[in-house]
Amino acid sequence: MSKREEYQTQIAERLDLWDARLAALTTKAGKEASQEQRTRFDHWATASQVLRGQLAKLKATSGDSWDPLKEEIDKGWQEMERVLDQGNTAFPTITSDEIKAMTSDQKDAILEALVVAVVANARVGQDEKHRLKEEVIRIPWDEPKEAIIEKAKAAEAKVSAMKGDEEHVVLLKSIAARLPSKAVAEKLIAMMGRVMGAADRSVDAKEQNTLIAYALAFGIDAERFKAIADSIRGA
Repeated sequence: MSKREEYQTQIAERLDLWDARLAALTTKAGKEASQEQRTRFDHWATASQVLRGQLAKLKATSGDSWDPLKEEIDKGWQEMERVLDQGNTAFPTITSDEIKAMTSDQKDAILEALVVAVVANARVGQDEKHRLKEEVIRIPWDEPKEAIIEKAKAAEAKVSAMKGDEEHVVLLKSIAARLPSKAVAEKLIAMMGRVMGAADRSVDAKEQNTLIAYALAFGIDAERFKAIADSIRGA
């Protein structure tokens, strides 16, 4: 697959995931949706349609003529992220250099922590599943997508099979021990928080306790945790 084809596939997959997230949030809000929510949903849908139109143009181009369209799509994608995050500045995502420096065990720790964020309150919603996929896609993995999908499935099976607080504490310590740096740990906490707050940007008491426990295990102090939490809420 060429870089151009890989790029087109990546954008199409992200659009499918984010459209599914929009559908889940719209359904959940239902007739009780506020005017602010409806406006955001409308902006979201419009941004998606624009990007799909640009993607169709890109597929129809040939040679170097696709470069200007790619730049246009990248700008549109940034706008889409702004709409999804309600104009808030998201905490930085794990970088390509950080991923390249990680061992397989360290990458597994990232995926396991993100799965924990989905099941933290024992209620696994579709919006959280969609956000999990979005966060995984955002990471610039240096492995084939198929390999990452298999690792994500293995992480989900591992976390889902755990029973009792003792096993979860063992997992928490294991993840903390495998993280390569404080910077990665902080970014991971932000990603976990975004997954937990996928539905309405709120985190319930059980999820909050889980997030705090992981932050403490990762060596993140109260001041840094507040900065991360503020980035999630857009404070």
